Amino acid sequence: MREMQTDRPDVTETPYTVDAGHIQFETDLFKLEKETGDISNGKTYYLNQGNIKIGLFISTSVQFGFKVML
Repeated sequence: MREMQTDRPDVTETPYTVDAGHIQFETDLFKLEKETGDISNGKTYYLNQGNIKIGLFISTSVQFGFKVML
């Protein structure tokens, strides 16, 4: 098996695949993003924002991203 490469949701987007038949699941259980601008400021809360990467073949995997905004 190859060494696992982290791929945190919307933090690090890597081109690496996972081994065939394996699953990599990474999540931010809770995340707060603050936006500041000239006119207004905003906050966005995320609950369980994550990635699931499934290895299909030796150099092919499929990745699903999801997030729940509050």
